[in-house]
Amino acid sequence: MNSYQDKKSDFRKLLESWPSLVFLTLILLFFAVNIILFIGKMVEAKKTQKVAEEKVVELELKKEQLNSEISSLNTEKGKEELIREKFGLAKEGEEMIVVVNKKEEDLKLQEGADNKSFRSFWRNLFK
Repeated sequence: MNSYQDKKSDFRKLLESWPSLVFLTLILLFFAVNIILFIGKMVEAKKTQKVAEEKVVELELKKEQLNSEISSLNTEKGKEELIREKFGLAKEGEEMIVVVNKKEEDLKLQEGADNKSFRSFWRNLFK
């Protein structure tokens, strides 16, 4: 019985020695760091999953919109509306009014043309 207790105490002494405790502490720290990194990856994966789910919802809405446009194009009225919108056509007996706004570039070109005239040269020379 005494030899058994001596063997047990030798093993216990080995586990309680400084090198063993340092080794076990290093193993514990290694696992703790890996767990923390794993939790960080899980949080990032959740964010990515949320973004992907939002994208899926957005694409489903776009799909519904495109399906409704396709179904409207299958009718004569839908085809007519599309042709009128794209090409600016009118039915017989209808009149179209086209409103054109002057763009800033057109106004600048006109001012530039005025500045190049002979009269504007003399006005600018004596100012």
